[in-house]
Amino acid sequence: MRHGHAEAIARRDEERRLTTRGRENVASVVRALERLGARPTLIVASPLERAQQTAAIAAKAFTPAPPIVTDASLVPEGHVDHVISALPEEEACVLIVSHMPLVAELLGRLVCASSTATIPLSTSGAVWLEISRPASLDGRLRAAMSPRPARAIATYLDDGRIEHDDIAQDDIAQDDIAQDDIAQDDD
Repeated sequence: MRHGHAEAIARRDEERRLTTRGRENVASVVRALERLGARPTLIVASPLERAQQTAAIAAKAFTPAPPIVTDASLVPEGHVDHVISALPEEEACVLIVSHMPLVAELLGRLVCASSTATIPLSTSGAVWLEISRPASLDGRLRAAMSPRPARAIATYLDDGRIEHDDIAQDDIAQDDIAQDDIAQDDD
């Protein structure tokens, strides 16, 4: 998962906090993943404030709430090989909260088994992969989620229908902005 939308300015980049929109979008995405059956037993997050906040919001969506572990290698300039080698060998469901470009490189490696492929995510975006062993790099895509469809999925699974009015026009505009975040590397 990529952290939620964060404030543009802070004293230091590491201190940038999630915006209201970022917190809401993260909650929508993890709620939809939970409704689809994702059950993380552990959350591993970057030490940067926006990733820590994202991890805390995510933990509240799951029952029981998984513990959160901070991993300094999950910073934007982190290395994919370290992340993959740190994945548990035993069967587990781990939610990783990080930043671009590391998230894109990690997904490229796990989904495409390529050291050059990248799969970028918008802020609050998440991908649910099933891998048999971290070393095999044979990820099977279970779900890919961004905020707008996440809200629709969660609504549908909660009451059996999607109401068009549940997705306000300003939400659509916000999601368009979130897609622009990919190109801007808002980390």
